[in-house]
Amino acid sequence: MKSRKVSLKNFVVLVLSMIFGAQALVSIAEEAIEEVVVVGKSIKASTQSSLDAKRMADNVADVISADAMGRFPDQNLADALGRVPGIAIERDQGQARYVSFRGAPKRYTTTAFDGVDIPGVENGRVPRFDAYPTVITSQVVANKAITADMPGESISGYINVKTFLPSDVNGWSFSLEAGVGEQDLGGGDVEKFNGRVSFSNDQFGFVVYGSENLREQITDNRESDYS
Repeated sequence: MKSRKVSLKNFVVLVLSMIFGAQALVSIAEEAIEEVVVVGKSIKASTQSSLDAKRMADNVADVISADAMGRFPDQNLADALGRVPGIAIERDQGQARYVSFRGAPKRYTTTAFDGVDIPGVENGRVPRFDAYPTVITSQVVANKAITADMPGESISGYINVKTFLPSDVNGWSFSLEAGVGEQDLGGGDVEKFNGRVSFSNDQFGFVVYGSENLREQITDNRESDYS
């Protein structure tokens, strides 16, 4: 009879220790859990913001968000602007390069980055848009009617490219775009890679861009010159 009481007592102690041990593990697990907050911005919200900016503009303008441009396989900023009504693009060697408004000469279009005018390096200071990847932009405003605060050279239109700033997103932000293809002429490969990393808080912020666009192509071209 004594042995049964001892074994029963040991069993009760073992069960109680297992219960207290499980409660201790649960309390430790609850203390170890950290709060993780994931903040996302839908494409619909970005598009709605662009529509609101267009509606509140004092002139005739089209506003394109970076999310809207990212939904299409655009090689550069000229391809993205070519989807805007009233804007025509001029291609060179199969790649969109120049932008014009309503069929006017491209030299009548001026370009600015964050409100700072950017002249081109070619004849007539025509800017080339094939050197600007879409990953650097947060919004593009294509002004079709000129106001007094815009440059006088903007005869047909004025394009203001608003670049992505670290303060646009609080905390870490990542953007990655990659694509492959093949040229119809020559059968060469096409590779595209765009990336962006940014961070910001109340006191510090930075942004790093990276872009690579490789095209293997054959061009049928005839040029004449005289001296």
